[in-house]
Amino acid sequence: MLRAAARSRAALLASALWGFAEATRFYVVPDVLVGWIALHGVRRGVAASLWATAGAMLGGLAVHADSRAQRARLVEIPGISEAMVEDASTKLARDGWWALLRGPLDGIPYKVYAAEAGARGLPSGELVAWTIPARLWRLLAVALGAGLTGVAFRGSIRRREGAWLAAYLGFWAVTYARYFARLDRTYGSRPGGRQRCPGRRTEETEGGPENGRAPNSEPTAKQPMPPRRAKGPQRGERTERGRTRRRERGGDERP
Repeated sequence: MLRAAARSRAALLASALWGFAEATRFYVVPDVLVGWIALHGVRRGVAASLWATAGAMLGGLAVHADSRAQRARLVEIPGISEAMVEDASTKLARDGWWALLRGPLDGIPYKVYAAEAGARGLPSGELVAWTIPARLWRLLAVALGAGLTGVAFRGSIRRREGAWLAAYLGFWAVTYARYFARLDRTYGSRPGGRQRCPGRRTEETEGGPENGRAPNSEPTAKQPMPPRRAKGPQRGERTERGRTRRRERGGDERP
């Protein structure tokens, strides 16, 4: 039954819908469905990759057209923080569309770049052109990997489809747990609600926040040191004492 569902046309349509949803608001990648389809046939997996990419293109165009509103709502999606959005903005400004191509390696969702591209006024045609390789290379990698696994364990998959499905979902659960842990290390919150952003390094001490001062304290100016007083009588004092002694001696010598 599971095999028949994976090889149906409905599965391909579901891949396209999943690709659209993940490119807009959903936070689970369509690779999950594509990989399961590929376990039951490499060709079906490749076809599902193409359908998912087509859905992602439509989703990207929708986000691009409403980029300002979509960009403001990105932080409502699990795993996306303001620090991530700022990081994507920096990479898009520095590397151009290559940042979109490298997005899966950096862990930055496609929707973030689609919204940022629209906010920067980049052409939607360029977004579509770069969406194809940016989405397709990872989907094809998942499809080929799962497809080869399906070929190697074809008999076992047919006999124990339920067990394979449970193991497959467990694999993706572990993958997402590691992914969110990586996001927490890269963009996680600092004490006081601040968020880390790659490229920024701040110093911390036990007594306070990044600059080492206590919270809500104002920097104090360095107080000047008082002038050091030399030991013994000063020059003016020595001169006055000498004059006094000479007058006293002169008075003693008079008759």
